[in-house]
Amino acid sequence: MTLVQASIADNGKSTILIADRLLTTRLSRDLPSYEFESPIQKIILKEKVGVGFAGSSLHVDIAISKIVDKVDFDEIIYIISDYISTKRKELIDKHIERLTGVGSSEFFTRTDLPIPQQVRGNIYANIKDFDINCHCLITGFDEKGKARIVDIDDNGDVIDATTFGVHSIGTGSPFSQIYFDQYGYDIKMSTEEAILFAFEAKTWAQAHTGVGVRTDMLVFKKISKKEIDVLRIYENSELMDKLEKGYKDEIDKRKEFRTNLLKEIFEESRKGKK
Repeated sequence: MTLVQASIADNGKSTILIADRLLTTRLSRDLPSYEFESPIQKIILKEKVGVGFAGSSLHVDIAISKIVDKVDFDEIIYIISDYISTKRKELIDKHIERLTGVGSSEFFTRTDLPIPQQVRGNIYANIKDFDINCHCLITGFDEKGKARIVDIDDNGDVIDATTFGVHSIGTGSPFSQIYFDQYGYDIKMSTEEAILFAFEAKTWAQAHTGVGVRTDMLVFKKISKKEIDVLRIYENSELMDKLEKGYKDEIDKRKEFRTNLLKEIFEESRKGKK
């Protein structure tokens, strides 16, 4: 339950990572999970790489701890992907052993084991639903100075979304993506315009109850192949306050324009009836 979105701007010279602060946690197996607004930002800065997570706060914290001293784009991808896929395999292995009494390697390779077909069918039918509820979005610049967007899903699979120019994860992602498409986002946009566009897309995605209202943003701007300038726009910062005010002013002007337009249309209509 969250939103993390990334976009490329200025023809690949900038990337923007933005997220809310909503996290999901669970006290025990007997209690349902619940959401809360984190007091700190959940997008992580690693020099010229930004990492954002959606899902379980437990696994997010563990994944973050594994990249504390890592700054290489591809190394970060590998570590997080490996953690997610390994933890998922552990869950599947325990489930199979609990139901069959044998390890997963034996279960999948030996058909002569006295395991009821119904049990086998149940395992195969439900195995796709096993995940650790940890989803990751990475953006910034790699060692070659290329702007990239990479999605690591809750199976640990890596999806390179760079060519799309925009990508989102979390329950609010459809709303975010629709906004980018509907209003014609273009990676040729200047960094400044793209920042406002990204903020508007995130705010629009708050229509989904699973997206928090607090917002943080990291902007990576390429100065040279090795020099990347990073702009931090966190919740309650001066620039974030200006973005929020600017967006609100724009919405108010649209409402005012619509009100005046309706008056004009129906006044002309009433005159025509007379």
